[in-house]
Amino acid sequence: MNDATPPPVRPGRRRLWQLPAELRAFVVGLGLPPATLRRTAEQALARLHRVRVALGGADADVLASVLCDLGSRNAVAEAVQAQLVQRHAAARARVAALRGPEALREAWRQALEGGDVPGTAWALLTHPLGATLDDGLLIDLRGWAFAQARAQHARSATEATAQQALRQACAEADTLRLRLQHEQAAWAREREAQALELARLRGECAALQQAVAAATASSALAPAVPALAGPGPAPARRVVPIVAAGPARPGPAAPRGAEPAAAPPPPCTRAPLLQGRRVLCVGGMPGAQDRYRRLVETAGAEFDFHDGGLEQGLHRLDRQLGAADLVVCQAGCLNHEAYRRVKGHCRRADKTCLFVERPSLAHFARTLGVTLPSSVTPVPAAVTRSPKPAPEPSPSGPTPSKVRVVA
Repeated sequence: MNDATPPPVRPGRRRLWQLPAELRAFVVGLGLPPATLRRTAEQALARLHRVRVALGGADADVLASVLCDLGSRNAVAEAVQAQLVQRHAAARARVAALRGPEALREAWRQALEGGDVPGTAWALLTHPLGATLDDGLLIDLRGWAFAQARAQHARSATEATAQQALRQACAEADTLRLRLQHEQAAWAREREAQALELARLRGECAALQQAVAAATASSALAPAVPALAGPGPAPARRVVPIVAAGPARPGPAAPRGAEPAAAPPPPCTRAPLLQGRRVLCVGGMPGAQDRYRRLVETAGAEFDFHDGGLEQGLHRLDRQLGAADLVVCQAGCLNHEAYRRVKGHCRRADKTCLFVERPSLAHFARTLGVTLPSSVTPVPAAVTRSPKPAPEPSPSGPTPSKVRVVA
């Protein structure tokens, strides 16, 4: 009879299907992500049935189905066991060197304080002495899972609140942006109205200044240019003087003491630019329209006039611009809208537009390239002319000049 005692059998590591069902659910549910668990089960079933497998349903349905297969050793249980071993290899290596239940409990407390709870739980439960921790680990895992759920819910609520606040801030920013755009548009319209009003006031001021200057010029030029000052119909024909051949014979002598007869004023020099063309004068000194007409028509052109919107309507200006061959614009004697229309029409129609620098008859003639007769130049009232002795009378009288009328 042999009295030798056999050596004690050393317990081995427990497998996944050897753990209690409730602990097994915590280990799988916390230790593997849902996507990894679904992929592992699909691969195990595909190898088993030699077909391609795709598990449908939600993640909770897949977890419940896999837990039903983990009660015994099978292809799915072994695949999940290998996935847990691979995923939590570091925790398993730390726990493998521990000896005694107290060392295992200390490692679990450290994991609960801030370590890897799912991996440590799996490593401790599969430890050879892990059966001594089943009840304590189950209670702690329930509490930890509930705490994680509450923390996740709090984070979700905080994120939802932050997203709601962000949406409200975006809506307020959109409202402020629209309000700013409306205010900017209103400010732009107000600035445009102010600019138009300023242009109108400047035009009125310029018109008043030109009226004063015209009144002063009219009072100074009235004694000197009686032919241009008086109103009358425009001449329909232009007269070209031709000097007769041969010397002029003296005429009868004027009475002694009488002033000699004034010579007729020389005609205006014709400008090639004006001959046979229709000239539109836009703006000008008040009351000087007849003078402009005489000057233009004497130079061989057809005259048309518009006061620049001071009294006449601007709808008439467009028709006159279309009929004109040449435009003379006196910029200081018309409003802003008339000036804009004249400038825009001449640019589009490629039409000649002459601008008069100062509102006077002399500047008007200089701009057109027409030379005024010497009689138009005003003579100061203080200057007097001494009478000249009359020439001796001639028995034959003066020889009249020959005149050719051109229609």
